[in-house]
Amino acid sequence: MSFPQHLGRYRIEAELGKGAMGRVYLAHDPAIDRKVAIKTVILPEGFSPREREEVHARFQREVRAVGQLAHPNIITIYDMGEEPSVGVFVAMEYVEGHCLEAHVGAGTLLPPRTVASIGCQAADALAYAHRQGIVHRDIKPANLILVGGQTIKIADFGLAKHGGASLTTTGSLLGTPYYMSPEQIRGADVDGRSDLFSLGVVVYELLTGKRPFRGESISTVIYRITNEPPIAPDLRHLPGSSDAVRVFLGRALAKNPEERYQTGDEFARALREAVTGISESPVAVPGPEDARPAAAGPPRAPSTTPRSGGDAAAEEPARSPVARGKRPSAGEAIPPGNSRRRARRRRKKRSVSLTPLLLVLVLAAVAGFFYREELFELMRGVGPFAGVEPSGTAQPGAGQDAGAGQDGAGSESPQSGDGPPAAATPAGGRDGRSAPGAGQRSAGEDPGGEGMSPP
Repeated sequence: MSFPQHLGRYRIEAELGKGAMGRVYLAHDPAIDRKVAIKTVILPEGFSPREREEVHARFQREVRAVGQLAHPNIITIYDMGEEPSVGVFVAMEYVEGHCLEAHVGAGTLLPPRTVASIGCQAADALAYAHRQGIVHRDIKPANLILVGGQTIKIADFGLAKHGGASLTTTGSLLGTPYYMSPEQIRGADVDGRSDLFSLGVVVYELLTGKRPFRGESISTVIYRITNEPPIAPDLRHLPGSSDAVRVFLGRALAKNPEERYQTGDEFARALREAVTGISESPVAVPGPEDARPAAAGPPRAPSTTPRSGGDAAAEEPARSPVARGKRPSAGEAIPPGNSRRRARRRRKKRSVSLTPLLLVLVLAAVAGFFYREELFELMRGVGPFAGVEPSGTAQPGAGQDAGAGQDGAGSESPQSGDGPPAAATPAGGRDGRSAPGAGQRSAGEDPGGEGMSPP
């Protein structure tokens, strides 16, 4: 393979790759004694000399602006030059890693938490660049370098924005449009939200192994990006709740920029929240031959660790989704916290339903205490107690005058033999006459004071 031996002061050691916009070489910088990556930039053909000069000048200004960026997730640009044999070249930071194109197919997907980490790092870097007024315009897996299996680096910042990078003079797209935003395809002015749309496509592809807008031709893909919603993602392989991930992807890929995440910081926060219910363990993506539902694993043992807030009740095992009336999609696991949330809701409902009853009972007790005399009087006038006055005096003892020192009211009349007891005679007698006074005896009363009638 032939390549130039030198570009400026840099000694070329190997070719790392090539693309539609140029080639990338591994080079050595003798001035600082370090490895660098050299990328040659091919300006589109068909420009007049004046147009080519304008494009070249604008490209140089943008590369200088990007050279001011200093972020751990952005590949740093060191230098820029021009050689007659290759044209414009850019010297940049060299990192040992591989681009994310290696992880967008079935069987090569990264764990969901790793994908989320990659997306958040890229969104944080884009947020920083957008605050500096720099738009990437070409976010795609080939420009995202994974270093050490966990750190992402964004490459080619500023190299895709020069005139003609989106369209050649013949009107054909450079590269593929799978990751372009609708406004970028239409040729409208773009801002940072266009980069976030492209990053949303990358996250979708890293999670599912497929693109959200598919077609047999570029024209079909362009039409679907600008006019049709993305294909519903197949997230059955995610070991946890995927509803939040679907909501996240739906907003990230909205046609209208106003309906998307407005900043990279907002994008990163939403992505972190969306993956909270997803397991960290890597999982296999079902292929076409694995369309049947996955076999259920062993039941999860209930945890006995007390929860915060003093609730030491043991957690109940996760119930089947069918038992709660909702049938999940094939292979979708039940969110681990559902059983605990249902138990808390049941306890809350029971406590709320008992509160009014307890309140009524307390009020009734208080009212009964304060109005007890009235209640007693009411009870005397109702039922078997009606018209009955309680006896307030004792029977006179032997040798005492029955009426001495007191009225005869309320005393019972003596009875003879085994006859039925006489009814209590109220004060004044039944016919309104006065009862015998002091020193008098009732008719028929035993003179001896025995209280028995004569035979």
